[in-house]
Amino acid sequence: MSKRLTIRLSYDIVSPWSYFAYVVLKRYRPIWDFDLILNPVYLGGVMKGSKNTPPFAAPNKLKKMNEEIPLMSKFLGVKCAVPRGPFPFNTLPIMRFLKVVQEKAPDRLEASTDKLYEVVFENKVEVSDNIAGVLGSLSPAPFEASALEEYVRLSSSTETKERVKQDAERLVAEGAFGFPWLEVCKPDGQRLTIFGSDRFEFLADWWATSFPFSQQLSCLVHLEITDSNWQPFYLNHPSAGSPKYSLVQLIKAWSRMERAQSICGASKKPSLVYLSHSWPAI
Repeated sequence: MSKRLTIRLSYDIVSPWSYFAYVVLKRYRPIWDFDLILNPVYLGGVMKGSKNTPPFAAPNKLKKMNEEIPLMSKFLGVKCAVPRGPFPFNTLPIMRFLKVVQEKAPDRLEASTDKLYEVVFENKVEVSDNIAGVLGSLSPAPFEASALEEYVRLSSSTETKERVKQDAERLVAEGAFGFPWLEVCKPDGQRLTIFGSDRFEFLADWWATSFPFSQQLSCLVHLEITDSNWQPFYLNHPSAGSPKYSLVQLIKAWSRMERAQSICGASKKPSLVYLSHSWPAI
């Protein structure tokens, strides 16, 4: 049993909601101090096994998804646009490739995921049958050319195909029906599964049993200075003692840029970075 908080994120490169959850989890990792375990799985296998209807097969789902992706993208401050050409495209070759990376070079899985999400949702490039060409053209590339070629070859093996199939079946058996799918575990063994990229308040409440969200307002505001220096402000947080600044003070300060600069203790113009508005910071 792990002595740390862990979140296992099952995701597919084709899923914009997986991308959003991935971004938020990476932002919270240094704040909540948890282990993020990446688990690339073919979404098509989970959808089929759970008999779920994909958005493109339900007109109202598709319409709502197309409305909300730009809103979520703006809210999180990330680029996310549907790739050019048919969408969703077949990601089975990609997910098999990432499964090989997970096994052979786990220390490169996050970097590979970063690059693929960047290519798909920021550069709007469809990546299905040209993984080696796309990843090999990036600078810096996540792998040496020889390793990339070997991983692509292994992604077509019978063993990898069976592993990807079994992973999808395992998730369906545990109740999964779409992505992102989060498996959260406390050090004491308590476990929770969560679907979606908009359940983080709920997760924080479940995690922070000593100051549940419903009873104790906690707020973490981050101001990022352009030179990447971070200055955190903890407001009404049990572990922080008396708040240095009230939320009202910060809002007023933010409306007056010179005051915001003096709070940050820097002369450079600060910019607000979304991490949380009222989520308990652990």
